[in-house]
Order: sequence, then C-alpha cells, then structure tokens
Amino acid sequence: MLKRASLQALRHLRPKGGHGWPGGSFWSEGTQTGRNGFPFGESPPPPGQARKWESWELPTYTALGTGALMAFFIANGPDNTLQAWARPIAEKELAEEDEIFEAYAADSAAQEAKAAALRAVGKHPDRYYDAVLMRNEFEVLKAKAAAS
Repeated sequence: MLKRASLQALRHLRPKGGHGWPGGSFWSEGTQTGRNGFPFGESPPPPGQARKWESWELPTYTALGTGALMAFFIANGPDNTLQAWARPIAEKELAEEDEIFEAYAADSAAQEAKAAALRAVGKHPDRYYDAVLMRNEFEVLKAKAAAS
C-alpha cells in the first residue's frame, strides 16, 4: 500500500513555477536563434518608443556612479596622512629649536661652561653637543628671557 501511494504521489506531482517563461522554465533552452548584434542580446524597442529600464538598472547605475565619485574624491582629496598632520607642528618645533641654537651659539660663555662640565666628567664636548642642547633648552630660554 505504501508503494502504491508513493507511485500515485509521483504521478500527480505539480510542477512548481517557471511556467510563465517562454519555451518552458527559466532553466530551459532559450528561444533566440543566433546573435542579433545588440548588447546582451536585447532587441531594440520599436521606432518612436524609448527603452524601458529594468528594475535593477537605476539602483545599480546609481551605486556605481556614487562609488566612482567617492573613489575620485578619496584619491584626489586633501592629504590626510600622519606626516601632513604633523608637519606644521614639527616646523614650529624646529623653528623654536633654531632660536634656542642661535641663542646658545651666540653665548660663547655658556658653550665654554658646558664644555668644561663635560670634560670634568670625562666626555668629549663635540660628541655630546646635541645632548647638551636638548638638556639645556630651558636654561637658554631662561637666559634669553632675562636678557630681554
């Protein structure tokens, strides 16, 4: 009885969809014979009528155009790198260091005092010149402020 019921079920199966397509189902062979020379095999509309857009075309073209514009503006936009952000700050600090260096270079007594202090601890003044400049920026600024 089970065998007979399953055979009857197979005989009376109703196909599920795809019958509205020309030539059978969606997956059946197409009805076009050969190429017609138009993009995507689409036939042109009758003369005097405009081509009707498919439902996917407007969102797709909009998304592609927006993506192209975004790519253009990102590629040609302002420089947002870390170096571009830090450049003005670094230039300001370098200008301040140049002022400090000029004040230190102009004060030969301060240079001799630092050189003597370095020699006293057994270090060569030229080798530690940058270290001396960095450690004594405050003293130079203080001396500069006192002089003015």
